[in-house]
Amino acid sequence: MNNIKIVYNNMQGSNKELMAGIGFSAYIQFQGHEIIFDTGGDSTILMSNLKKMNIKVNNLDAVFISHNHWDHVFGLPGVLRKTKFKTKVYVPDKSVESIANQIPRADIIVNPEPTEILKNVWSSGAMKTDYRQKELYEHSLLLMNKEKATVITGCSHPDIISISEKILSLPFVNYIDIIIGGFHWKDLSKKEVIKKSDKLKNMKINKIAPSHCTGDISNRILKNEWNENFVPLFLGDTYICR
Repeated sequence: MNNIKIVYNNMQGSNKELMAGIGFSAYIQFQGHEIIFDTGGDSTILMSNLKKMNIKVNNLDAVFISHNHWDHVFGLPGVLRKTKFKTKVYVPDKSVESIANQIPRADIIVNPEPTEILKNVWSSGAMKTDYRQKELYEHSLLLMNKEKATVITGCSHPDIISISEKILSLPFVNYIDIIIGGFHWKDLSKKEVIKKSDKLKNMKINKIAPSHCTGDISNRILKNEWNENFVPLFLGDTYICR
């Protein structure tokens, strides 16, 4: 079964036994691959949630780190201690190679350009932006079913509109079935959220499942704007890829 399970999030889902924490992580099973997307901000919380959800990460095919912020990478040591072999860790920029110095078991692979990291699993390629007066690179994960993309984002620092435009410009992508993850709209006004939401609606995007850094107010607005095409996908929730 192709599914995405949210194993770390600051937005609590239906399973109240799980521990919320600042950050984001998803466990992905797709076409025989096992992937961890981001690792949250705390190894103890992440590993506890994985255990409570009966998820084992012994045989991961890849760890995908969207960007080098603590709330997306600090759970990595816990994950790599459980893997049986040297797992490939995909990052958007060489700055994240500092992970290799801290965790020798991490096999760091840099994806500056759109790259198929596993069969039908792609990195969008790094997108550069500035965050708090510092240079930042971020990439998103694409799960491809023919020409349909399921997209998972970390924080969307380069802007979710720009990210979506880049993904839809790739020659093998016809449309985006769903975007899952952080939109980084927590500081936007209602007017700004609706304006950006309208832009997304005018693109080839079927559904959205925003969480993490999207912000509670923005999430409520988006739920109202997208109606049945808004998918609540928070800590402990599962999305079935079709």
